[in-house]
Amino acid sequence: MPAIARRPDLLFGLFAQLTLLSVFWFLRERRPTSLILASAFCVLGIASKDSAVAIPAIAVAFAICFSAEPTLRARVGDGVRVAAPLLLAAALYIAIRVWVLGGIGGYGGNLEL
Repeated sequence: MPAIARRPDLLFGLFAQLTLLSVFWFLRERRPTSLILASAFCVLGIASKDSAVAIPAIAVAFAICFSAEPTLRARVGDGVRVAAPLLLAAALYIAIRVWVLGGIGGYGGNLEL
């Protein structure tokens, strides 16, 4: 990558794709380890770029669209099963980040120069 400023975009793309691949594995094999991997990749994506908080929503839409279930109700159920661990992992990461940095952006008070 020629510019350091673009590396978070590349990492965000990588972890978003790995999250979707893990969700796909879950939809095909129904192994809980796939959701654990998806959650880990989601957190790594959020850690690399803040706009990656959209990954859980994208993964849920992906699960609903590509589920092998015949009915819409079952597909939405797959989406909920995918959403729960991803949203929990993302919420825990954001809570820890707010606690450590003292705010969402890390500016928790007076800035002294």
